[in-house]
Amino acid sequence: MTGAVIQQPASVSSNVLSDPGQRLQQVVLRWRGTERGQSIADLHDECRACVGPGGQRLVPDRLVFVRDLDAATLKRELASRRLLRSESDPRFRGKAAGRFDAALVPTGTVGQPADRWVLLLEETLPPRDQLGLYAITVGYGLLNRDSRRMGRPALLDARDGFSHRLLLSELRLLENARQDRDRRVLEAYPLLAELLRPAEEPSPRLDRSDPALLDRLGQSGWRGPLLTAPFVYTDGRIYVGEDGVRRGRRLRIDGLLRAEASLPIALVHTTRPGEDPEVAVVRLAELNWERFRLPFAHLVKPNGVGTRLDGAGRPAVGVGHGR
Repeated sequence: MTGAVIQQPASVSSNVLSDPGQRLQQVVLRWRGTERGQSIADLHDECRACVGPGGQRLVPDRLVFVRDLDAATLKRELASRRLLRSESDPRFRGKAAGRFDAALVPTGTVGQPADRWVLLLEETLPPRDQLGLYAITVGYGLLNRDSRRMGRPALLDARDGFSHRLLLSELRLLENARQDRDRRVLEAYPLLAELLRPAEEPSPRLDRSDPALLDRLGQSGWRGPLLTAPFVYTDGRIYVGEDGVRRGRRLRIDGLLRAEASLPIALVHTTRPGEDPEVAVVRLAELNWERFRLPFAHLVKPNGVGTRLDGAGRPAVGVGHGR
């Protein structure tokens, strides 16, 4: 984990209005349009207006909403809007199988190399998730600008002709972000990255796990020193900004099972309301592999049915009593 990132010391706050990049961050971080029923398209218009003609490359050139976003629907949407630049587009670095939540697609003047981006967002996502994805595309624009100023290649260069897909399930786990480009943006702009986090659970649930889950675990012998529930594995990243020092969101798992008091053996977590069980399984498997490397992980659905995984994320034999 990297150290604290100083985005905007108080001593330079007087320069904020003169820097389109800082103005842009403030617009995104302080936007409350989702609470007023506004669309992310309204935020996009505000961002384009705030950066002015000299900062248009900091934000996508266009914003398009697409339902059931994957490589096939992306191609159809681009074709219908006459945004395809060749028969082979859209092209991705690596595989782009399955659904994704957003995509940045190169665009530009016909007959000229691409020099800007179209952002396509999954239409059915909650506004809060759309906001987080938009914030990360702003992070890309800022990091590209900084790279150019230092004479370095852009982190994401439209001239390369490759589209870039974004998945919430990967972006929300900083250490698990599979693409180095995503990881660098998340680390460089942690305040924007915080907008990717799902809403905090109500405070009464932050310090205790579901009683029904504890009962089921207790009936199987997991209690006392063999169970830590919930298990908070980080108190949150430390951020330093113009408003002082603060901590990010605490990260927790619903339960940690132990074969002995000093020998953790499995993670236990429950799905959240509205969470896709398949996505939850992938996230739990990746979390276990990247953070804990425990022999087992167990995802419990609201109906009590569970999915058991081994340390490599494969279906496993059930986890019994630690003794």
